[in-house]
Amino acid sequence: MTKSVKLRGTTLNYDDESLLFSVENNGTVWQTERAPYIILQHEFEGRTEIPLTEAKSIVTKPWKTGLGEGFLTKFEGIPGTSATFETLLWVDNCRGELFCELIPYEDPKNEWKYIHFPTAFAFDEPKKEWYTIVNKHQGLMLPNGRNCHLGVDWDTNEAREPEVYGMFASYRSWMPWYGQAKDGNAFVALGITEFDGGYFLTEDDKYNKHIGMIWVPSLGKIGYRRVGRFAFIQGDYNDMAMYYREYARETGRLVTLKEKELRCKNVEKLVGCAWVHEETYYNIDPASTYYDHEHPEKNEKVTNTFADLEASMRALKEKWGLDKVYLHMDGWGVNGYDSHHPDYLPPCEKLGGWEGMKKLSDTMLELDYLFATHDQYRDYHENAESHDKEMAVHTALGEVPHHSIWYGGAQRLLCSSQAPLYVRRNFSALEEHGIKLRGTYLDVFNCVEADECDHPWHRCTRKQCTEYRTECFHYLMAHDIAVSSESSIDWAMQSLVFCHWAPVVPSLYPDYYFGYPVMLTQLVYHDCFITPSYSSKEGIKNGQGLLLTLLPGSPSYLPARPTEEEVARYRICAKMQEATQYSPMTRFEYLSDTVIRTTFENGVTVTADFEKDSYEIIGVEGL
Repeated sequence: MTKSVKLRGTTLNYDDESLLFSVENNGTVWQTERAPYIILQHEFEGRTEIPLTEAKSIVTKPWKTGLGEGFLTKFEGIPGTSATFETLLWVDNCRGELFCELIPYEDPKNEWKYIHFPTAFAFDEPKKEWYTIVNKHQGLMLPNGRNCHLGVDWDTNEAREPEVYGMFASYRSWMPWYGQAKDGNAFVALGITEFDGGYFLTEDDKYNKHIGMIWVPSLGKIGYRRVGRFAFIQGDYNDMAMYYREYARETGRLVTLKEKELRCKNVEKLVGCAWVHEETYYNIDPASTYYDHEHPEKNEKVTNTFADLEASMRALKEKWGLDKVYLHMDGWGVNGYDSHHPDYLPPCEKLGGWEGMKKLSDTMLELDYLFATHDQYRDYHENAESHDKEMAVHTALGEVPHHSIWYGGAQRLLCSSQAPLYVRRNFSALEEHGIKLRGTYLDVFNCVEADECDHPWHRCTRKQCTEYRTECFHYLMAHDIAVSSESSIDWAMQSLVFCHWAPVVPSLYPDYYFGYPVMLTQLVYHDCFITPSYSSKEGIKNGQGLLLTLLPGSPSYLPARPTEEEVARYRICAKMQEATQYSPMTRFEYLSDTVIRTTFENGVTVTADFEKDSYEIIGVEGL
């Protein structure tokens, strides 16, 4: 039987037999395609997928509080699991938004992998004007009726079924929301309890996209109430991003760069900087997948000593007259790049040891340049002196993840509960040796999914993992060290100053990005963090790095020993950043498949033509 409630212009219709529901708002109907279902950890009667309609007992009753109205359904006797839980669908009486909640009762451990609730809305018009938005990296727009390569794995490029699971708070969803738009109307789906949820995206044979919400176990269980929130708006993906920006403001996660400058005096010095990212030394372990067994002499290399970098920094000042430089130094630790985590110290003797690093630090202070190190507190290498399996991540299934991919060879994952203590230990030692850092990069924290650990000594949920990582950022900011990480994940934005990897690749490269990239992260957080970019022709597809750097007003990377052309590009980008860094981005538009325009709140616009390899900037004198 179908039951209905209507509040604030939103009508919810719920069929308590089929478990399907529809939402009508602004004359647009969003109808779920199928009932919620569970994916079991192990097969039951030859299958792992169990629709909730198969539960032995399904009881629905009206729900009404001072906040809204809806329907509460309790499920018992679900095949393949002894779990008992409720789903709650309700419309709030403040904004007419839909809340979808999953509430556990009996909650056995390690019985299921995912719960799909709510499932995808029907989205069956194969036309470009109907599109799906996901926050993979900076953001993707996936038009209906266009093959966006969901049948290719987004990580390996290998053929697979046309479906994608994307966890919120990971590189597949930097912000915890997705959306769809049709006929000028759209919805935005927020993962309120974001750390144990995500989306499930599929593509049918007509290239229509279908996206629903998933919830994963926390330490093997549902564990706590899971909440999704759906807002129904008029507009396009820019309006979706503006909706989420307001949500971020209301919940305290939107902290502007100006506010961060009050916490760390070195943040202000980053605007207009040349970002110099230099390698020093690597020594690849034979166990690493990167080790070259045929040419062992290639597995170790000194690229820059501390003295080399000191000379390069002086040249940037004396030859090129650069007043603002940020030096990021890779591979400075005891055995070089990506090795011995978290036991970096002492600095590598082949580079100059403590004395050489101190001299480089002093030179950076003399030049008034910013000195920063590459650091890491997740990879837990067995060649580290303090390595202890008991302090590594232990999963709810009793496993201890282990691999030998990176240069340091065999490793586990350090439980995030230990990371703040190692950060304090290492940075205190650098300070005691007179090395004055003004910035640092904590690798992978903002790129990989949050870890959970079920070891009784240091049990940790995914949410607690992000809190420990944030504690590392806070510690560094308190010591006037501007903090960065790999990507621009939403949960870190309260303390993140910049990130080193926020790729934007236009739609003329669909083989790489599987759709039309849109700068959702910039639309929400442009005035809150910095995204240095490669303005060079080398290493960028079609050699159009300058356009990709100018569109969001990013600063430019610069080699330690640059050419005149590279310095000229840096100066253009620095001027653009200085004009826009503190101003929100308000629009990102495709004027055609190869022409993109960005607009900032202060009136500056950038139009980049990727076919003609040209740009036009309005509102910045001299550009």
